[in-house]
Amino acid sequence: HKPKKEKALKMAAAEKERERCRDLNFGAVLTHCTADFDSLAAAVGLARWRDHQESSPGCTAVVMPQGANPTVQHFLALHKNFYPIQPRRNIEPQNLNFLAVVDGQRRDRFGSCAEWLDVCPKVEIYDHHVDQTSDIAGKQIIQPVGSVTTLIVEMLMKDDVKVSDKDATLLALGIHSDTGSLVYECTTERDVQALAYCLRMGASQKAIMQFSRVQLAVEQRVALNEGLLRLEVREFQRVRLGCAHVKVKEYLPGAATVARELMEVSNLNVLVLAVSYLHAGKKKASVPGAGYQHVSLIGRACVELEGVNLSSVLQGLNGGGHPKAAATTFRMDKLHLMPDEEFNRCESVEELLSGVVERVCQTQIPPVKVAAEVMTEYKHLVVADPTFTVDQALEVIRRYEFRTLPVVGPNGELFGLVSLADLEREQMNGLGGRPITSSMQRELYLANPIASVPDIEDLFVDKAVGSLPIVQGDPGQKFILGDRYPLKNTPRLLGFITRTDVLREHAFYKNVGHGSSDVSFSFFSS
Repeated sequence: HKPKKEKALKMAAAEKERERCRDLNFGAVLTHCTADFDSLAAAVGLARWRDHQESSPGCTAVVMPQGANPTVQHFLALHKNFYPIQPRRNIEPQNLNFLAVVDGQRRDRFGSCAEWLDVCPKVEIYDHHVDQTSDIAGKQIIQPVGSVTTLIVEMLMKDDVKVSDKDATLLALGIHSDTGSLVYECTTERDVQALAYCLRMGASQKAIMQFSRVQLAVEQRVALNEGLLRLEVREFQRVRLGCAHVKVKEYLPGAATVARELMEVSNLNVLVLAVSYLHAGKKKASVPGAGYQHVSLIGRACVELEGVNLSSVLQGLNGGGHPKAAATTFRMDKLHLMPDEEFNRCESVEELLSGVVERVCQTQIPPVKVAAEVMTEYKHLVVADPTFTVDQALEVIRRYEFRTLPVVGPNGELFGLVSLADLEREQMNGLGGRPITSSMQRELYLANPIASVPDIEDLFVDKAVGSLPIVQGDPGQKFILGDRYPLKNTPRLLGFITRTDVLREHAFYKNVGHGSSDVSFSFFSS
């Protein structure tokens, strides 16, 4: 009789909770299905903020429509009692005076709880995916930050809402998870400030370190191994792209974690992973092969990969997310209803994966740049005449803060390079009046105009050089990157590439500058 007694006690407690809710200005905040830390943290933070606004602690519940990913489950197994989380069955939608959704703008992100949106008089949407379209009516608070938790933390800060160290820890985990611990491209200064607030409020760095690490459950490890076996890889414009279709017996929580691990261990720049299972309704559960194929499609790309926007690609499958991390879910038997006409004609998951990868290749990965596109042309270079003395060359090299200076003849023929260090050594030894040809480097690394910029970067890294002459040799002559060439036939100098040119191509910074000591191309020769 003990199980029956426990069940009766739980039912009585649930009824008592429902009665309490009826007496309050009760509200709820929904995480998206399979909640991650960002969604859960934002929901808990918003519940705390609303309780403060209503001056009624406990008047706002957090509901997870369809569980959480394994790492969040682990966290909640130890922390759940600290947060206002209620099971769906304890909530009577007709009693809700307020309903908010976080980290999503479409109804299908909130499972069966989306029905509550139709009966609640006040609905609010909080999200940070600004490029998505919403099918939910209500007040929208959507801003371009790295984590939706950041929006909620800013509200807590503005209204001076006190949060516990457990709340602060969860909020910090939310920011860490969606900004990649502040290294993802979507990270903003606001995310950094929000995370700093969490630390001031007592967030546990030890807990953050523990729960921000990837922890694969058994079923996730099985899926990862299956993904490695089924992975198809192609290289396009020096970008490694992979796709894999993993079939599982039932819904796989934390498929995004599997995708991240698969991408890392396979050394990919772009990954499109499909995880599918046969979904059988209650009426068809006893019929072998009945039901439909449910597909979760997850796209991931390296943050440094310029131009790739997986969110825009997956919008053709009613998906979305971030440019470098996007996803969608759909029924394979409903694929023909998707807005993208090329994708909706696919007859298999494998064909769809190939189509998505091909779309990324053809529309989002630019051709590899070559030396001729990024070099500073000869006509814009400051160069030294072979008749210059050491003192004259030093005057030029110091005036423009160069480290090296090409020595070029009247017809553009390259005689060699002189360096600041060599010239200063000559001058210190009292040899400033000597011609620079006596201290000139005559055996150089050289490149043709068609040498790729990534290969040039490899040369800079492997050989520890900071500049490279781009030359035209005899007809048909090619220069192999990484080999030194004695300048016997004085090839014609076409341009010059420095490490600053390569750095500029990465677009790490808004302005690399033109006056550093690395740069020997910023000024016109007189």
